[in-house]
Amino acid sequence: MDVIKKYITESVVDHLSQQLSEEKGSVRKGLELGVNIFLAFVIKFDKGPKNILSVLNDGGHSGELLKNLDNFTASREKSRLLETIGQNIVNYFIGDKLASITDKLAQFLSVKESSASSLLNVSAPVVLGFLGKTVREENLSATQLKDYLQGISDQVVGNLPLNLQSALNLPSYKRSTVGATTHQKAVKELNQKKENWSFIWPWILLVFVGVMIYYFSRIKEVAEKNTVATVKSPTFELQQEEVPVLEDTVEEAPKVEEKKEVVKKVEPEKRQEDTSKKEEKKKPEIPAGFQAVPPYAFAHESAEITQEQYLVDLLQNLMTQSDKKIVLSPLKGSGSIGLDRAYAIRDFLIDKGVGWERINIEQVRSGYTDSGVVLRYQ
Repeated sequence: MDVIKKYITESVVDHLSQQLSEEKGSVRKGLELGVNIFLAFVIKFDKGPKNILSVLNDGGHSGELLKNLDNFTASREKSRLLETIGQNIVNYFIGDKLASITDKLAQFLSVKESSASSLLNVSAPVVLGFLGKTVREENLSATQLKDYLQGISDQVVGNLPLNLQSALNLPSYKRSTVGATTHQKAVKELNQKKENWSFIWPWILLVFVGVMIYYFSRIKEVAEKNTVATVKSPTFELQQEEVPVLEDTVEEAPKVEEKKEVVKKVEPEKRQEDTSKKEEKKKPEIPAGFQAVPPYAFAHESAEITQEQYLVDLLQNLMTQSDKKIVLSPLKGSGSIGLDRAYAIRDFLIDKGVGWERINIEQVRSGYTDSGVVLRYQ
């Protein structure tokens, strides 16, 4: 077929001629005959058009090969790959007749049998690529593909030499005119249906718009009726119920105010009493002859010395007067923390260089200070 032969360019022929060591004329003729031979077997394929359609889809024969046929034959390695693909296709469609077909083709072209086989193998994927492209572009079904193949059968067989026709045992296929729908007829019917629908659609749309307008107008009427009914509903009972509620509120208001006044009078007295008690508890009671250790030297409610600057005066007195001693005494009113802080002061002074024999810790005395410990010099 001329429509397929146009993909067999001069460069494709040159590549294969050099690789097969055959004349260009023989190579071109071999490719053209290979296309017709393989296409003839596709037409008479006994497994039906559905199977052919499956082969086209599953094998990815979409026509991309036709765009790159020159590249696929540019080197012997690429050509061998194309031949391998074609050999599988040829075996599937031609079967046990392949050997005799190859022999007849080689005799007709006056080429080596291996060259004839290569040319036939290259032709097979070209044919399937063209058929796949046609099916995809025209969206052919299995039935339409069958009609298409029957339509070109006479042309395909007619392009074969008589000796090859007899060897192939191919009957002359004619398009059936009884009960068969051609591809062109199917396309025409489809276009006619589209035209009919293009005329009907505006009327359908107009009817739909009218129905929607009527529907929404009815909804609006119902909504307005409901609104009127709601406005006219009696509110007299609600007004009667609100009056007693207001009266109860007015009666209870003075009682709440009286309670608040009582609370205001009582609470300050209690707070004043509590404050005075706390102030009495916190009043220092330092034994005679002693002085309080600053509480700020320690962490809150702890014997840990965190602010050494409050003990600097004590340390300087002991360091400058080596004969002076110190007595530390915890106070009973401060609890056990006083004794812990007394020992903490002693450890602090020893760490700073004061001899331990100069520091005495006495028994707990009565009294209270914030630090819980008092001292005196000896």
